[in-house]
Amino acid sequence: MTQDRVAKLYKPRPVTFSLVNENAQPQTLIVGMRVGHGVRIQCLLMAKAMRGGARLIYREDLLTAAGRQMYQDMRAWFLADPQNSVDYYADHDVQDRWRPEYSAEAIGQLRSDLIRNPPRRVIFFEPSTMEEVIGQVADLLEGVDLQYVDPDRRPIDGAGADLLDFSSLALPVTVNYPVDANPARLNCRHSVSGLDLQPHAKREFAFVTHGGGWAMGDFRGVLDLLPGPAAILLPRERALAESEALLPRASLFFDIDLGSEGAAEFSRLAQITETGYRILPPMPYHGALDVIARSRALVSKPGGATVVDSYLAQTPVLFLDPISLYEQENAEFIVQSGIGMRLSDFLDKGADPALLGPCVANLAKLIEGVPTLESLFQNLPDAPAQQRRAAAAGR
Repeated sequence: MTQDRVAKLYKPRPVTFSLVNENAQPQTLIVGMRVGHGVRIQCLLMAKAMRGGARLIYREDLLTAAGRQMYQDMRAWFLADPQNSVDYYADHDVQDRWRPEYSAEAIGQLRSDLIRNPPRRVIFFEPSTMEEVIGQVADLLEGVDLQYVDPDRRPIDGAGADLLDFSSLALPVTVNYPVDANPARLNCRHSVSGLDLQPHAKREFAFVTHGGGWAMGDFRGVLDLLPGPAAILLPRERALAESEALLPRASLFFDIDLGSEGAAEFSRLAQITETGYRILPPMPYHGALDVIARSRALVSKPGGATVVDSYLAQTPVLFLDPISLYEQENAEFIVQSGIGMRLSDFLDKGADPALLGPCVANLAKLIEGVPTLESLFQNLPDAPAQQRRAAAAGR
């Protein structure tokens, strides 16, 4: 019964595609393509933490309009039946059916950028970016240090072998898995500065809930299931539309879109008030993380950014049903590492706050002694030979 109640909470909503251009810094280039909110956050966290800075390109316009629509349709297809996501990752014919169209104009702009600002290192956060995009600019990346950082738990098959393979690129790629599968552990992690971590028992909100980058959810349903002061993170239009029904029962927050001028900055957070809303001060991290750090539990789908937010804020996760293979892997990591549990299990056990105590202790253990991602990339490799020749010819 509880499982059925929880399953109805999150329903598909249109995906919002933002465009973030580059923040000019040389040598290291961080690229996010065709990705959602969660990977955008990880790209920004990485770019901000890099010592000496990094250039950031985040372009969802690499997809054509038809490609963006196809991506939305694929997510709705995943949500319609959990078996669909299993079929997608297991069957190459199914993957080909959902293969996106990339914009020749956007690929050309990426080529021009690589020619104008040749990097020594390129860091990517999504496998489709490596396979679909890098292959089209591979001639400009010979000798460049290519690094892939997986935004979710390490994907493995039933025998424990890695599922990702970039051999088709004919370029050497170093693959980094921050979140490992067996055993469940962090190999490396994101980091932030200035985040105020209060003792768990003294935190302002009993829980914070959001629909992840897909912005899905019947948030009033979550309020009916969990007691205590709550915070809800919503898209702006939905926050304003539902504020009358939700505001007496929860504190409502939404992201302020910074537009292209703030492309390489984290979104500002706004809080709904009885007379409108107030914009909160800028943070050196995404504003939602501040609210999560003020909460004793995070209720969300088990996306990659949910795991990151959980260990950065030291906030246990109560997750809803996974809607893709990647989310299933993240859910398994949350349970195996002991940093959270399925929301329905929490409710079936009486929603006792004491159940979160072991999760809090496990979160502290999870990050203990784990190197930060930026520390792995402190030292830049030498410039590739073709870049040295080009520089010499330009003198």
